[in-house]
Amino acid sequence: MTIEPLYGSYRDPSGFVFCREGSVYRAIRSAYQPQFDHLIASGLADELHRRGLLINHTDVTPLFPLADNISTVLLPEQVPFISYPWEWTFHQLKDAAILTVEIQQIALDHGMILKDASSLNIQFLRGQPVFIDTLSFDFYVLGKPWVAYRQFCEYFLGPLAVMGYVDSELGPLTQFRGGNIPLSQCVRLLGKRGTFNFGVFMHLRMHDLMRRRVLNRNGGPPAPRGSMSKESLLGLLHSLKHSIKKIEPRQENSEWHSYYSTCQLGAEYLKHKEAAILELVREIRPTSLLDFGANRGTFSKLAAAEGIPVVACDADRASIDSLYLEIRASDEKNLLPLVVDLCNPTPPAGWMNKEFSPFIERAKADLGLALALIHHLAIGRNLPFAKIAEMFHQCCNSLIIEFVTKDDPNVRIMLQGRTDIFTDYTQGGFEKAFGRVFKILRKIELGSSTRTLYRMEKIP
Repeated sequence: MTIEPLYGSYRDPSGFVFCREGSVYRAIRSAYQPQFDHLIASGLADELHRRGLLINHTDVTPLFPLADNISTVLLPEQVPFISYPWEWTFHQLKDAAILTVEIQQIALDHGMILKDASSLNIQFLRGQPVFIDTLSFDFYVLGKPWVAYRQFCEYFLGPLAVMGYVDSELGPLTQFRGGNIPLSQCVRLLGKRGTFNFGVFMHLRMHDLMRRRVLNRNGGPPAPRGSMSKESLLGLLHSLKHSIKKIEPRQENSEWHSYYSTCQLGAEYLKHKEAAILELVREIRPTSLLDFGANRGTFSKLAAAEGIPVVACDADRASIDSLYLEIRASDEKNLLPLVVDLCNPTPPAGWMNKEFSPFIERAKADLGLALALIHHLAIGRNLPFAKIAEMFHQCCNSLIIEFVTKDDPNVRIMLQGRTDIFTDYTQGGFEKAFGRVFKILRKIELGSSTRTLYRMEKIP
């Protein structure tokens, strides 16, 4: 039984990740075993586990025949839904950054240091960020600077500063570089705004200036790094943490942030819709749920309160960030909010386009919710019903979907000032297209509106 690394798990010589029978494992190479043994023996792993900062694991080495260069196999706690930093909101990335600094501060007390500080080492589990790369810890050598300092600035501080001081919609820029924005590019994007926060000025602008001076010195290679005391390193970490905490996102108008609070259809519609959704969710009893147009999570929260793991997606960054702050404050553990545009979802990326999985490949759920969404896809983005049905059929076993007629006030607004070319946009056309791949089980008229809620089951 050969242990083969996942396609994207090739960067770390200390070990790799592999899959077996639907579970994800982590193999540790012999060369890294002393560091891993110290992580356990020093009590660092136990303290990080106790604080919920590092993912738990079980040693399952006896279950696998080991090659000469593999010494240990771990079974980490499984993360139900893998997400990437470019799918996170501002505050999700900010919390992940603070978690990384806190782990580094704790590690120093146990004689260890993070050898890399990428946002890709973080996942969200039970509503909170958690560090998943058990092999990122190395021995701390007194006097040596933090080798991952620049990486931290490019994966965390730089993107946060750009999102906070320039435009929160620039977060997806990191997607095109595997999670980071280079120091020099951060400085150019920030311009004079990078001086608003002294820590950002020092850790980005001055950091980049010193790096370029070293690279350009006499046209030769970079000079060896100087020494750094432990006190100086702790001061650096404190400064990074303080600088990150000071960054807040720009207050930008969002068309959808107040959608349900200002809904033209009235309280009766919302009350009836909430009751109907809850009834259907309890009827279906799904093991997982994906809300494809969650907005601020009104209906995602109803399902999460039933103990169902929910992934709530929306293209509106402000709405999803508000949802994240709400679930963080309430300690909600069943809800993962993500920024995803269904018409332009996360594509495959990384080495050979196989290192990072596309969203549609990850978006598998027992139940899908598509509420107040169909008209945005079919009219707003000119997608035929058949194409929309095909996407939902690929992603979920059951579907609760809301049909919105052309008589709806929101649809009339969408059609203002444009030619109505959507002759196939009828309730009959909707049922015919979806009926090819889904069995329609129930229809519920919502209050006095012209909207209808459907319960459907996937036809294999």
